[in-house]
Amino acid sequence: AKKKKYSASDKAILGIGYVLLGAFVLSILVPLLYVVIASFMDPNVLNSQGISFDVRKWTIDAYRRVLENNMIWRGFANSFFYSLVFTIISVLVTLLAAYPMSKKEFVGRNFFNVIFLITMFFGGGMIPTYLVVKNMQLLNTIWALVLPGCLSVYNMIVARTFFKSNISEELYEAGEIDGC
Repeated sequence: AKKKKYSASDKAILGIGYVLLGAFVLSILVPLLYVVIASFMDPNVLNSQGISFDVRKWTIDAYRRVLENNMIWRGFANSFFYSLVFTIISVLVTLLAAYPMSKKEFVGRNFFNVIFLITMFFGGGMIPTYLVVKNMQLLNTIWALVLPGCLSVYNMIVARTFFKSNISEELYEAGEIDGC
């Protein structure tokens, strides 16, 4: 491969860019390393002496205390459960909305396309969402977290385009003849 030859001004600009990029990376890594190292230290030693790189003074008691707390495990279980339920419902609702929108015969397709696009660009906001959840009597339930965001219009448009372009009319006709 040919090596590009840079002029002096190009090298200066690249050098400044690399220095700025390096400073940015350091501004992220240094606090992150500080937190990780501090998590292995005794809080009393950390407060009195600061960070110590003496590995003999390091301990995993903080991690042990955190993992012994049942609320942490409950939070992990809730996160997993909500993620799983949300994903299943979101995929189901998205595909059920996208399929009819991909059909030319669907009456009102253009109207619903416009409605979906408007909701994609202009959200109601926090207060109207809260009022809808409250009026549907979903407060303090799992559904208050899952249902308001279960349809992503962008994902619906992607799925609609997939159905429109990848499934040919001949395949539909063959399925119809076979009794689908």
